[in-house]
Amino acid sequence: AKYWKEHGQFTSSGLDTTKYMLRDMLDFWGKGLFLDELGDRHLNEYIAHLQRRPKKKRLANASINRRIDMLRAVIM
Repeated sequence: AKYWKEHGQFTSSGLDTTKYMLRDMLDFWGKGLFLDELGDRHLNEYIAHLQRRPKKKRLANASINRRIDMLRAVIM
């Protein structure tokens, strides 16, 4: 809720993109990992996962950075 109030509602893509990004992270890490357990290893594995996607689904570095920025905003 805090992320949405402070950041998400002001993005041009809004709720749909925020939900998509968070769902992707949840699918990758699973429901058993809490935000306070996230460490550098988890982030590095997620970034590597995004970079290893098949060519047609691979994300640009800027898109990966936006996902990490959103996660940072959620955690802070």
